[in-house]
Amino acid sequence: MRDRIKKSFNFKIDVRAYTLIAALILIFVLFTIMTNGDFISSRNITNLFRQMTVIGVLAVGMTFVIIAGHIDLSVGSVLGLTGGVAAILQVWFEWPTLPVIIVTILLGIVLGLWQGWWVAYKGIPAFIVTLGGMLMFRGILLGVSGGQTISPMTDSFKTIGQAYIPYGVGYAITAIVIIGMFLSVYNKRKRRERLNLALDSIFKDYGSVTITSVVIMLFVYMLNRYQGIPAPLLILAGIAIIFIFISKNTTFGRHIYAIGGNEEATKLSGINIKRNVLYIFIIMGALSAIAGI
Repeated sequence: MRDRIKKSFNFKIDVRAYTLIAALILIFVLFTIMTNGDFISSRNITNLFRQMTVIGVLAVGMTFVIIAGHIDLSVGSVLGLTGGVAAILQVWFEWPTLPVIIVTILLGIVLGLWQGWWVAYKGIPAFIVTLGGMLMFRGILLGVSGGQTISPMTDSFKTIGQAYIPYGVGYAITAIVIIGMFLSVYNKRKRRERLNLALDSIFKDYGSVTITSVVIMLFVYMLNRYQGIPAPLLILAGIAIIFIFISKNTTFGRHIYAIGGNEEATKLSGINIKRNVLYIFIIMGALSAIAGI
């Protein structure tokens, strides 16, 4: 009991974990000085968040791919092809927004299924498969679009990427997220205490959540000073939360970590590696399509 209490107050800082954060802060400071403060203006921060959502959605899926020990070089081409098909369906064939979204995501799933099948069931390295996919999908896009710009999209479709969340709704969502973060830490500590496991310092657990909450509130305030939280940012946050839950609280998530950690041991333990790898590439294709939309 004494050792557990002692460990609970052993506060250490993982330098490696905070190196990236320190680098980001340094970049913010540097560009703020170079632009006389324009870099951290509300308008620029909003534009940066809007632009990063596409990469963020791809990064969520790529995390699963990399954890499993694979790579996907075709995500950019899948994004371009699915986005191009969405534009063609809406502009050339005048499809409504909802069917366009459904067909686009299904196309991404099919492309992911195609590549995942070669990797999982034919044993071809993902590097080779996705490199070929990158070139093939890019060529298909140029072929079907003729290399021309396809526009304009309907207002309902543009809302997905250009809308803003009202100020009040944005603050309400922020409050819910912050309360959820504190409740998560509280429940985690109670669960570990009930199992008689070592607890981290209260200052470490609640301090990190407090700092994160302050940063979130600061960014929300800055975004609301312009036009509000961009809708794509909210979509990214929702996708990230879903896949964080999948990775930590589902059998599929644990299987992904097992495959990446030791594939041979995972196979001997009875886990269907081929099926799980196929699912990973299907998810990557679907998320690439969402990013393309």
